[in-house]
Amino acid sequence: MARTCKKCFLPLRDGETECANCGAYNQAETPVIPIPMKPPAAAGQSGKKKFPVGLVTVIALLLILVAVICVTQCSGEPEEEVEYTPHVWTGRLAYIHVKSVSPEYGVSSNYGGSYHSVVCKCTTTAGDTVWLYISISDYNKHIDEDADFNGYFGASFKTAYLPSGSVIHGKVRNTDDLVDGDLAGQIGTDSILKFESFEKK
Repeated sequence: MARTCKKCFLPLRDGETECANCGAYNQAETPVIPIPMKPPAAAGQSGKKKFPVGLVTVIALLLILVAVICVTQCSGEPEEEVEYTPHVWTGRLAYIHVKSVSPEYGVSSNYGGSYHSVVCKCTTTAGDTVWLYISISDYNKHIDEDADFNGYFGASFKTAYLPSGSVIHGKVRNTDDLVDGDLAGQIGTDSILKFESFEKK
């Protein structure tokens, strides 16, 4: 756009500060250079987008947390087995020194179907009551081979008194995870030992 004199409004030549027509002084204009919206990349930078520092930090912390959990939980060392009480945490390996086992409840896959497991009331050598969840095949193999829970004329079993030194090993479970219904209300605890093995010492 051509410059004009501020006094007489006649055109000025490029770089002229004094008007040839009226002699008025006209200050030279400073050129306007547009400012780029994004600053140029600094030396050594390629101009690529960077991850936000916060995101990188969160990812790094999550990876460290996973590594710590894996080292502590997946170390391959066997978990220490503890003596079972209803206060032992769910998921722990536990054992009981058992004196007697009395089947109390049959467990079937559907109402009126054959039983596949039984819930037993156990008396420990210390006189405590502990509840045990055991499959019928394991019960017949380790506790009482003559017990019949699915007989034609009904179940036939009795309280089994085990020899001194009998130990049942298992995993502590929540009763609601094993059996539908209100078993916890019927046995008075939401913790139960799920049978894994039997030994005579």
